[in-house]
Amino acid sequence: MSQFKLLLFFTILGWFPKTAFGQETNLQISGFVLNAQNQLSIPYATVYNKTNQTGTITNDDGYFELTHLSVNDTLIFSFVGYEKLSVVVSKSLLNHTFSLKPKTEILGEFVITANNSYLYNMVARCSKNHKTKPRIAKTYFSLESHVNGQQVEMVESYYNGTFSNADVQKLSLKQGRIALQPFGSTLFVSTETSKALNMHHLFTENQHFPKSPLELSKKKLNQLYKLTVSTKYLNDQLNPIYAISFTPRKENHTLFEGQVWIDSTQAQVVKIELQILNAKTHPFLPLGNVDSLKSVELYISKTYQPQNGKMYVKSIDFNYHVEYVTHQENRVLVSTKAVLFAYDYTQQFQLPYFQFTSSRYEDYQKINATPYNEFFWENINEFGMVAVKDANKNFVENLAKLTNEALFLGNDFLKNGLFEKPYVSWSVKRISLKTTHPETTFYKSQLGSAPTEKYKLTAQIYCDINYLNDSLNVITSTVFDPFESFYYYEMDNYGTAFINMYFDLVEIYRIDFMEFVQNENNRATAANLFLKTQEELEVAQKQFFKDVQHGTSQEGMRTWNQYIFEKLKIDNLEYFGVYDLGK
Repeated sequence: MSQFKLLLFFTILGWFPKTAFGQETNLQISGFVLNAQNQLSIPYATVYNKTNQTGTITNDDGYFELTHLSVNDTLIFSFVGYEKLSVVVSKSLLNHTFSLKPKTEILGEFVITANNSYLYNMVARCSKNHKTKPRIAKTYFSLESHVNGQQVEMVESYYNGTFSNADVQKLSLKQGRIALQPFGSTLFVSTETSKALNMHHLFTENQHFPKSPLELSKKKLNQLYKLTVSTKYLNDQLNPIYAISFTPRKENHTLFEGQVWIDSTQAQVVKIELQILNAKTHPFLPLGNVDSLKSVELYISKTYQPQNGKMYVKSIDFNYHVEYVTHQENRVLVSTKAVLFAYDYTQQFQLPYFQFTSSRYEDYQKINATPYNEFFWENINEFGMVAVKDANKNFVENLAKLTNEALFLGNDFLKNGLFEKPYVSWSVKRISLKTTHPETTFYKSQLGSAPTEKYKLTAQIYCDINYLNDSLNVITSTVFDPFESFYYYEMDNYGTAFINMYFDLVEIYRIDFMEFVQNENNRATAANLFLKTQEELEVAQKQFFKDVQHGTSQEGMRTWNQYIFEKLKIDNLEYFGVYDLGK
């Protein structure tokens, strides 16, 4: 398998009504958003249903779909540098094209030369005015990768995103899904693109990205960049917005070029576009030491929205094109398009009850631990790039060979799955930990330590509670965490039986919880039942560890084995041939 990793480790417009009792309801509209002057499409324009507070954004071609509409709903179309368009939903929109007018330029009132210090002062003022307190927003993320023009990867996720200082600070996963299509016999995966979004900072130096104007001092900015005004207009608050182009004075492949939109009254960035060809500084490395990367192109666009007088991330486009050279000198062009959209700063998702362990390949590892929730994906309608989601669905159902669960298990393309140490969901199949060699230095250092310091087993009940469309959905899974588990005793059948009995115990409490909650339709009550189950499980785990003594107590092992057999019909002592517990 080939992959590159991050440096941290890498139609026609119309209505489609559904009828109920003879009435049209749950309407859907689709179409393109265009520039009114030149009829070019506007990618990533916002389409917002003000009536029911749902929305979407257009794709690369300016296309969008918006569902769950009713007659007389008010739609707001908007994009930086364009007049907002307000439309009331009616059948008269049939075959209608939505055009946004560029803001009226007022640049002709005076002339700003390229060397005028006013522009450099304006950029410097923004750098001193970017600090904000953290705010959390419901956030959507979508990624697709192509190799030599063929789609090979799809990642789609929802998060609670934490944003401050004009950047992403943290993404807490609600739900995610992955699909891969092999290119020949090879898989290409971009495992940590969301982390790259966290790594790039607009106003501070980026070790893994080219430099840009807003991270530089005024003096350094003047030395490295030429600034020019491309347009100037007034926003809805009648504040002058300057669109300033910046180009390196000398090209050395370590400087972004692009354009920044600045509210000169508030000294705040409204939007920025960064691009570079053949970047020498970038956040990617090939996996291993035998492959290489050539000609890395980066494009990053960030737009902002006001929250209590300060600017916070609205959307981030992160696109990259990489020429990947394998150790057999095969060259392929890998292109990835990713978009992140913070669509609701007024609400948060109720996140799953699960403690993720920080690890390499975080995007993929976290989705590995997350059971696929069909109910969520079928019913989440508050925001989504519907056109993108439809394309993703087609890719998953008709093209992709590997999706969430199969990707992390042994398959036709990866004998042992994608990762050496994946999260493991409980099944009747038995698990084992790798043996730690008795002669290793670390093992010897543990010989005189207390038993509790010689092993640690961590399994959790993953629980995601969703209330969508007046229906409660609870999805659970018992998940073994390989990153938080170790066993420094010499591994034998006794130890393996002990480990599996522990895993089984957690599964028993998961099953009990699902029985408690199966007739419940209140999210708060379901959450309280789960928290109570967790408390009871913690008590049971402590008693289990005390009784079985990591598999050496005959009486304890037999007692707990009988309990597990009664609950799950699994006899671990018989399975591992350790009925004779004498040692």
